[in-house]
Amino acid sequence: MSYAPNPARMIYRFLDTDGDGTGSKDHIGDMTATDILYIADADCVLTRLIIYVEDGSGFKADLYGLLTALTNGWALKIRDGADAEVLDLTDGVVVKTNSRIGAFCFDVDVKSWGVGVGNEGLVARWTFEKAGSPLYLPAGYRLVVELNDNFTGLVHHTFQVQGYAVSDRTPTL
Repeated sequence: MSYAPNPARMIYRFLDTDGDGTGSKDHIGDMTATDILYIADADCVLTRLIIYVEDGSGFKADLYGLLTALTNGWALKIRDGADAEVLDLTDGVVVKTNSRIGAFCFDVDVKSWGVGVGNEGLVARWTFEKAGSPLYLPAGYRLVVELNDNFTGLVHHTFQVQGYAVSDRTPTL
């Protein structure tokens, strides 16, 4: 017998400023020293993080969106319920450019549909289980993106975590 998560326990949540889905989900202003996060309300397994950066056209490796390379950038961490760092998924290396996202996410692409002037979107899929195992977060633990820069000028800037709560599992045949 194998187990599949109850659909009601699936996690598709944008990281936000409150950590519970009620805070700001689009991080396009001055986000100096701002944490965006997902706080696990039950023991959960996180399988991936979708990163999305939208700006005008002309993305280049050494920019962030169309902004010049960031000064301080962002990092991804896991913290416990007391807010102590448990794991630094970026290992002390911060993301300051479009191309640096690719140092952590194999799947990174710039989407520009159509011809002419329009916005482009950088999409990245950080698949945690491709590193050997998905991320397990006990209830109260947090997945945190530490934003420490000014993202004013971007059109959209979001991070969505995906996975499932491991409590409330239902058996399937």
